[in-house]
Amino acid sequence: MLDVAWKQIKDAVDNFISRPSPQPPFIGAVAATAEDSLVVGRDFVPEASYFSVRLVEMRLAEGGKYFVQFLPLGVCVAEYTYGTERRRIPLVLSNETVKQMLGDAGGQPGHVHFTNMPVVRRAPTKHDNLALFVGLFRMPYTDIARSVLQLAADVSEELGGAAFGSGSRVAAKLYDRVADIFTLSTVQPRFAFLDGMALTKSGYVLVSGPLPPDIKAADIVVENGRLRLRHEPQSRPPEGFDYCLLAIEQRDSLFPPSDAKPASARLGALAGLPFHERWRSVSSLLGQRKASEADEALLTLRAEVIASPDLTEEDRLIAVGGYDIAYAQYEQPLLAKAGGASPATRGFRSGTPVTGLKAVAAARKQQGDHATATALDAIVLRLQRAQGGGGSAPSHENADEVLAEAFSGLRATMATARAQGVRAATLANALSVGTAAGRDT
Repeated sequence: MLDVAWKQIKDAVDNFISRPSPQPPFIGAVAATAEDSLVVGRDFVPEASYFSVRLVEMRLAEGGKYFVQFLPLGVCVAEYTYGTERRRIPLVLSNETVKQMLGDAGGQPGHVHFTNMPVVRRAPTKHDNLALFVGLFRMPYTDIARSVLQLAADVSEELGGAAFGSGSRVAAKLYDRVADIFTLSTVQPRFAFLDGMALTKSGYVLVSGPLPPDIKAADIVVENGRLRLRHEPQSRPPEGFDYCLLAIEQRDSLFPPSDAKPASARLGALAGLPFHERWRSVSSLLGQRKASEADEALLTLRAEVIASPDLTEEDRLIAVGGYDIAYAQYEQPLLAKAGGASPATRGFRSGTPVTGLKAVAAARKQQGDHATATALDAIVLRLQRAQGGGGSAPSHENADEVLAEAFSGLRATMATARAQGVRAATLANALSVGTAAGRDT
């Protein structure tokens, strides 16, 4: 059902785009006057970067006619691989949302200012890229107002703005409704954009109707997150045509480099991810000196990292190594304080949790795979250096700092390791084997 509905939408859009027109729509990148690290023209690297798509603003050229003569229909559909499945996320701007935003336009009829309107949030970049459709349509206010309002009600009530997989009942219902709307003869396209390979470089993308004769593409810039005309007094916004401004954002990692920001802010991208929530349990068990339970929880955490669709392969390597480093920094002072093995501490790992990793590196070297062996040896040295610090047991207050520094310190090492063929599953399995071999029984 979804494939049929998606094909209906695609066919309708292709038809709209292919119609002869003396003035073609404008679709293109727009420069920004100030640097934003997420939209500065960076490449999207499969399994080593993330992408986000965000609606920034929209203008309806004949704003005064909407909700009097016409109803607007703004649609954005993203299709991409999430984990091992192809996911489609439609965002339909309900009429009530647009109407409310028009009312808050501050004396600018037709201008819609979005705040935090994401279509896709921090999805790992895959080799099959991103298919993206953006369209603005309108229809007579009295024609299918009831259907459109019902569609908006379905979205707001059943989705609540959350992402969902392509197999859900709500997705099927929504696609059917959108496809039905496109088949009506009274629907008028204002602009439409469909790109099956939308990830090239990060930046702002303008999708609009034909530019007025007095406006050139080079005259348009983004200033403070808003579309403006270059060299105009007070940087006035462009007028006289419909447009939608998108931000296609790129970030290399969920684990930023060490800087002056608080550790809690540097770990903010992990908030809500299941494996990171489990780390709270691991550190709590260590604090209670429940060593065996903590070690089992760490094994589960590793498995969740390997299976997580929310991480790139490069970040999986960082996560596996970083959590192990933080574990060791909690474990060793607690074991030393206990004065050796006891019923409470029996089960703590020995001080050499990378034994298995050394064995794997040696085996790869014997097999003639010197590039992978060299990368694994570098990981061994990096983990040993970080884990051998000793010192006092980290408190709950500085737990985030310990973990953030562990992640930051591994970025360069793991980037090299991934480029040389090392995978997170290999690292996790080797550490687990080494831990079991080195356990004090």
